[in-house]
Amino acid sequence: MLFVGGIQVASAVSEEYQLDMRWGGPYDTMVHFDTPYHVAVDTAGDIYVVDDNHVKKCTANGTFVTRWGGPDGYVGASPGWFDGATAIAVDRAGYVYVSDSGNRRIQKFTSTGTFVSQWGPDGAGDAQLLAPGGLALDLTGNVYVLDNASVKKFTSTGTFITAWGGRASDGEPGKFMSAGNLAVDGAGYIYVTDESDQSAYSDRIQKFSSDGTLIAIWAIVQDEDDVHYNMVAAGIGVDAAGNVYVTYDHRVHKYSSSGAFIAEWENFGRGDGQFLVPTGVAVDTLGNVYVLDTDLDRGQTFTSDGTFVARWGSTSGGFRDGQFESPCGIALDGAGTVYVADRDNHRIQKFASDGAFVTKWGSWGEGIDLDGTYVQAPAGQFAYPYGVEVDTAGNVYVADRNNHRIQKFSSTGTFITEWGGYEWSTDGYFRWPVAVAIDSDGYVYVVDRDAKCVKKFTSAGTFVTKWGTTGTANGQFWYPQGIAVDRAGNVYVTDSNRVQKFTSTGTFVTKWGSAGTGNGLFNSPWGITVDRDGFVYVADFCNERVQKFTSNGTFITAIGIRDPSGVYPESPSDVAIDSAGNVYVASYNHDIQKFRPTGPVVTTFPGGSGAPTDTDVDGKYDDVNGNGRADFADVVLYFNQMAWISANEPVAAFDYNENGRIDFADVVWLFNQL
Repeated sequence: MLFVGGIQVASAVSEEYQLDMRWGGPYDTMVHFDTPYHVAVDTAGDIYVVDDNHVKKCTANGTFVTRWGGPDGYVGASPGWFDGATAIAVDRAGYVYVSDSGNRRIQKFTSTGTFVSQWGPDGAGDAQLLAPGGLALDLTGNVYVLDNASVKKFTSTGTFITAWGGRASDGEPGKFMSAGNLAVDGAGYIYVTDESDQSAYSDRIQKFSSDGTLIAIWAIVQDEDDVHYNMVAAGIGVDAAGNVYVTYDHRVHKYSSSGAFIAEWENFGRGDGQFLVPTGVAVDTLGNVYVLDTDLDRGQTFTSDGTFVARWGSTSGGFRDGQFESPCGIALDGAGTVYVADRDNHRIQKFASDGAFVTKWGSWGEGIDLDGTYVQAPAGQFAYPYGVEVDTAGNVYVADRNNHRIQKFSSTGTFITEWGGYEWSTDGYFRWPVAVAIDSDGYVYVVDRDAKCVKKFTSAGTFVTKWGTTGTANGQFWYPQGIAVDRAGNVYVTDSNRVQKFTSTGTFVTKWGSAGTGNGLFNSPWGITVDRDGFVYVADFCNERVQKFTSNGTFITAIGIRDPSGVYPESPSDVAIDSAGNVYVASYNHDIQKFRPTGPVVTTFPGGSGAPTDTDVDGKYDDVNGNGRADFADVVLYFNQMAWISANEPVAAFDYNENGRIDFADVVWLFNQL
């Protein structure tokens, strides 16, 4: 479809969009984790992590190398797949061993993830595996596995050697209440973390010789006063000197090989050198200690005395500059600057159009109800900001959802004003505002989600009008989520698998959409925007795509459809368009994706030699005759075919001077570019 002279008319061709760039999510060169639990380090210093039924390999500085296992979200029993991968170890030759608990086996791989072999017939016998957990290797390549309250020893090819332990009923030495993990030192001694219900013990370490003879036993302590702390020991590692490192609660403990307490690294938090729930621990040949933190989805490296060295990996989201945690709103100003409502980080981030971080503002703060009186959070703080919009002067408006207010800032984040507050139905107050839009006259429209209405204000926050009641009839709302305004002042609202269109005063105009996965159907539409030509873009959240429509709801194309390459916006929450027609999508995959129009899928222009191309990749098709270059012949063909372009192509791709139409000024512009 085209927008010509204010009227959208049918185009002879469709449109396509191509992923141009992304930032903030798990698509950079660094390794990212979902639920990392166990870690190993090879002799070259590369790190291997068991993470959500995958093995992920990275360099010591966190640069991603490779991964293996089944597709995301899937388990399986085929070689190379996992069902409950719990532990990992690497031998001196670089072979990687993984405890595959749900499949009751050990799998062996090369360092690049090529499957080598497996063993462990299902069963409770000494040579069988019932639910293999902790895993460690000695210097000769023997494999020690925690399974069914026992330590089982195998050769590197899976031949059974011996077993010891058994279920302890009251913390008997040499047996296990609930063995967690194990490690092997250079002399071949085996250290096992275990729980005990005896009053003399909390969690404990048991030390054995390679044939299972008990050598020593000691309690895991909370501090240097040997106060026992009843928490589960998660990971254990041993350095070349025989020192033992144990992750415990939000700490790392260090002991001598005989159990003497040496040090405790206790630093609760999210910063560098801090922990929430440390789990796996490994030590390399240089004495560096690698610690995983399951709750923070990352690893950290320390020296042997606990000095922080580096952090590596993160969840798909993150809290550093340029990272996101469930971004929900996105908006662009006239210069192409991008503003993102970084919801779960409770802030606004600002970027250049190429994704370069510019600045940020905001921090956590939520209003509270004190004996029936609502006390608002301080200005500039947020509690789950959902929507963001920018006016023509560059002011930024934020729908601060859980604070039930709109906050207005300068383009640099200086607070200007706020309005709203917690109230179910009173004009000028909100109950979960989630989206905001601004018309050409500066009026501000807000989706008040739980009040099931749209509220309209001046730019200073003075209430003007509202419309909508609870329901599914025309003009009613059931789950309103997104809002946008076109250049004519029409208001579009996403709501319960449909889009409704209103005048600027709230008069119902039309609607489109229903539940489904086909073109023009929705599964939880969220964000919505309108480009300068009047085309409407909808973030179709659960269908994981953006859909483009004419202003009356005729489907045009889908952007970011899921495909095998993974190029799609996962759970897109909001969408914005720049002046060149590029589509920016905020997604729950904790990233921003930018799609550029590859232009119309055109037939050859009358008189041309091939389909037009965009030689400088700016969204404008300067090679009009399709000969692979921009030259004077393109100017002549363009001049001769202006009427054909207007009738057959999206204006934005050939409107070089961006005045909204195809005219002689575009011919002049094209000539001047030669």
